[in-house]
Amino acid sequence: MSILITGASGFVGSYLASKFSKQNQKLLLISKKKKFSINKNLIQQVDINNFKELEKLFKNKINYVIHCASLNESLTNKYKQLAYSTALKGTENLLKLSTKYNVKKFFFFSVLQVYGKEITGTIKSKEKIKIENDYAKSHYLAEEIIKKYHQKYKLNINILRLSYSFSCPIDNIVHRPDLIPINFCLDAINKNEICLNSDGNSRRDFIYLRDVFNKISKIMHQKSNKDIYYNFSSGKTFKIIQIAKIVQEEASKILAKRIKLKPNLKNKLKENKFIVPSDIHNNKVKKIYIEKKLRYEIKKIIINYISK
Repeated sequence: MSILITGASGFVGSYLASKFSKQNQKLLLISKKKKFSINKNLIQQVDINNFKELEKLFKNKINYVIHCASLNESLTNKYKQLAYSTALKGTENLLKLSTKYNVKKFFFFSVLQVYGKEITGTIKSKEKIKIENDYAKSHYLAEEIIKKYHQKYKLNINILRLSYSFSCPIDNIVHRPDLIPINFCLDAINKNEICLNSDGNSRRDFIYLRDVFNKISKIMHQKSNKDIYYNFSSGKTFKIIQIAKIVQEEASKILAKRIKLKPNLKNKLKENKFIVPSDIHNNKVKKIYIEKKLRYEIKKIIINYISK
C-alpha cells in the first residue's frame, strides 16, 4: 500500500507520516518548505502547484492521497494569494492526477471553521456553512472542487473537517508555537507565566491526533463510504482558560516552580457553548478521556522542550 502525504513537514502531516511509517507502509512525503526525514522516509520538496513535478510522484503507483498541505490561519492572513493558490490550484492538481492514476481514496483536511469562527449551538447539518474569514473560505472552496471530482469522476473522496488537534510534535523541527496548548507550554517554560490574549472564556473542540490517525486507517480499509464529509472533532469542548490551567498545573510539577496564569480581563469574550457531533467517537467518548490525553501530551511537550 502506497500513501502520498502532502504538507508532510507540518504538524498534522508529520504526525500521520510518523504513524504510518511504523506500520511499514510505503510513503511518499512532500512539502514545499522543509526537507527532513521521518523514520528514514525523506520528505521531498515538491510544490503541489507544479503539475509536472507532482505527476512524477504519481507514476510510482499511489493508492491513497492524504492532502494536509495548507497555510495556517495567521499565514493565510499574511499571504492570501498563496493560500488560495495552494487550496485551489494545488488541490485540483492532486485531484486530476488522482483521477488519472486511479487512486483508491483521497483524503482532504479541511477545518471546523467552515461552520463559523466562533461556533455556537449544535451543528445538526454538515451543509450549514458559515464562512467568516479567508482561512475557512480557502478550505471550503477546496471542498467544493473535491466534491465536483467525486460527482463527475466517481473519485472516492473524504473531506475531514478538523477541530483543534493536539499532540506533542514528532520532531523539534516541527515547530508550531502558535498552537494551543504548545504556546502555553512555551510561556510556562520561558516566562514562568501563561499569558492569554483574552479572558479565556471562549470554547474550542479538541481532538487527539492519535484518534485522527486511527479513524483514517479505518476509513482506508472500508469498502464503501457512507458519507464524504467527516467532522474530525471530539464532540467535547473546553474553555481556553481551562486548557491554560491544565498546562499551569503540569508545568508547575515538572518545572518545580510556580507558574502564573494571566488572562487578559480587558478582552472579555462571551462563552460560546457548542457541539459539533463527532464522526471519530460517535459521541460516545467522555470528556475525561480528552482531558487525560491533553495532560499526557502537555507533559510530553514540556519535557521535550526543556530537554533540547
